[in-house]
Parts: sequence; structure tokens; C-alpha cells
Amino acid sequence: MTPINLGLIGTVAQAAQAGSAPTGVSIASAASGNYDNAVAITEIAVNFADMEINADSFSSNSASDNVSVGPMVDAFTSLSSQATIKVMGYIRATGATSFQWGLSVDSSNTSLTAGTASVSGTASTDQNETADGIGTNGVLTFGGGRGGVAYPSAGDTLAFTVTASATNSFGTTNASSLDFQYNFTS
Repeated sequence: MTPINLGLIGTVAQAAQAGSAPTGVSIASAASGNYDNAVAITEIAVNFADMEINADSFSSNSASDNVSVGPMVDAFTSLSSQATIKVMGYIRATGATSFQWGLSVDSSNTSLTAGTASVSGTASTDQNETADGIGTNGVLTFGGGRGGVAYPSAGDTLAFTVTASATNSFGTTNASSLDFQYNFTS
């Protein structure tokens, strides 16, 4: 009978179990081609086109958009007390079995004289959210009271951060986050 080297068997078993967390994880506007480190953003409460940010607007993981307050007042008056911002993207990853999106208010870059910034909804666990959105929406609730609605003022800013991760049985890899910001002008 040939002796068995148990040390060798243990080494082979450990090698068979070796693996790695997902690689190449990034937030993109499509599964391939198109734009990496970018998302598409649209306002859905009243379809206010001035708050749309296209994926090609992202550079160094961030994008900003100037929004004139006058047209905003015209677009939202009598229709909605808030702007609802939908983010659409795709989590690129190799070797992933599950996914997680996230959206948060970037409070260090948000400055509003009236109203509040928040997020609503439940973050998606789908890799492809290029059509339905990542589950959570950014929300700008306008201020005001008996004197009427108070919209942002020139010089105000509203900012959000998009996050994503990919997971498999060996671990989780986070994508580089993306930031987008609205700069309100007169």
C-alpha cells in the first residue's frame, strides 16, 4: 500500500478553494462600449429636461449641471412639490454573482437656502439598471409654507453620490463612486 501524504492533500484542497473577489468592477452607462465611470440621470417628477445629465458629461468620476431657477419654477409650479432624480447605469464586473447599487446625498457639497435633499426607494440588486433606474432616487423637496413654494436660489447646490459593488463567494469589490451636482443659477 502506498503511503498518502496528508500535507500534500491539504495543499491541493486549499488551492482548489482559492479564488478572488470580483475584478474590473465599475459603474458604467452600458454593459460594454459607451461610457465607463458614468451614469445617465433624468428628472422624472415633471420630466424637467434641464436636470438631465448625460453619461458623456462625466469626467474623473463626476459631473455637474447648471440649472436656471426661472425655468425650474415654471416647470414645477402647480405640478409637483419636488424634483425626483432617476439614475440609470450598469455594474461592470468579472466573476460576480450578485450586485448592489447605492445613492446618497453628498451633504458636504449640498447647500440649499430652501428645501431639503434626500433619497427615496430601495437600492437595486440588479446588474443592469440602464432602463429602470438603480432603485433609489434623489429627491429635492421644495421649501415653503403659507407664503408659497420656495425654490432653490442662485448659488445653491445639490449633490449626490452613486455607489455600486459586486460580490461572489470570495468577497465583495466596490466600484469607484460617482458624484453629480446641480448648480442653481438665476
